[in-house]
Amino acid sequence: MNWIKLAEFVNVVLPQIAVAHKPVLEALFVTYNTVGGFEDGIVPGTPEGLTVKVHAGGAFPSLGGAILLAHAHSVGDHKLADATIDSMRADAAGYQREVCAEVQKDLPLATGGENVLVVAYAGLSAFESAIDCVREYREKLPKCEVAVLACDCDHREKERQLAALVADKVVTYPILTSNCGGRSDMGAIARTLMAAW
Repeated sequence: MNWIKLAEFVNVVLPQIAVAHKPVLEALFVTYNTVGGFEDGIVPGTPEGLTVKVHAGGAFPSLGGAILLAHAHSVGDHKLADATIDSMRADAAGYQREVCAEVQKDLPLATGGENVLVVAYAGLSAFESAIDCVREYREKLPKCEVAVLACDCDHREKERQLAALVADKVVTYPILTSNCGGRSDMGAIARTLMAAW
């Protein structure tokens, strides 16, 4: 599998998607975090024929968790560091499951996903949960296109799992970014899509 770099997706692939789907496209942005510059819900002011919906869990790393993790590393307490990381991942996975359930209620099932683009963030903290959601969306919307934005943390494992999903045509666009959290990159994708429309 070849990753698509974020810049290539935004500058080359996304405008092609916009042209291919005119006059109608529904874009669903799904993340356990936030989509930079956008509120949860239908984005107002989009060009005619384009609907952009943001489904965001609003997860932010807790300051307490970050401080505890930094302390654990500074004193060499690997058990505390591992426990803190596990707790942070469990929180993110919980946010992801909540967002996934919300999106399930809002899927445009009538079209089978025709003229639907799902853009999902699958970061280190909730990668498995995000991928489970992507599988469910594809199952319910067999005609949709799915872009998965992943940070490059543990990218070899993410690549291994995404390669199978790309081969099975579950994921259309595997996108790699160096920005953890995906917040600003998800926002950039949404803004570029609206500008390209």
